[in-house]
Amino acid sequence: VSVSEVARRLGATDTILAGAEPLDAILSATHAHGVDVAIEALGIQDTFSYALAVLKPGGTLSSVGVYSRSISVDVVSFGEGLAEKTITTSLCPGGKERMLRLMRLVESKRIDLTPL
Repeated sequence: VSVSEVARRLGATDTILAGAEPLDAILSATHAHGVDVAIEALGIQDTFSYALAVLKPGGTLSSVGVYSRSISVDVVSFGEGLAEKTITTSLCPGGKERMLRLMRLVESKRIDLTPL
């Protein structure tokens, strides 16, 4: 079973394989409109930059990756301050409570992690 198939079984509507050009693929899938929300979870500059670049005006980038180096924000991708894009970071605050809620969902079998 491919990674894309597992993602679709878990609710993904579109997938982009690693190594593909994500900016072009995402903008193509959204008819050049961009996305409302992007999640950056790897903690590297490239994925952070791509996530910011594919946001539509008013979109939110949720950055949960753990960064070992500094990250820069490209002014053009940020909409030059006029696109009302939001960057949120939230790894640690409330992390323990979120993990406990996740474990309760798994215990109650409301989330089936078998495909993973």
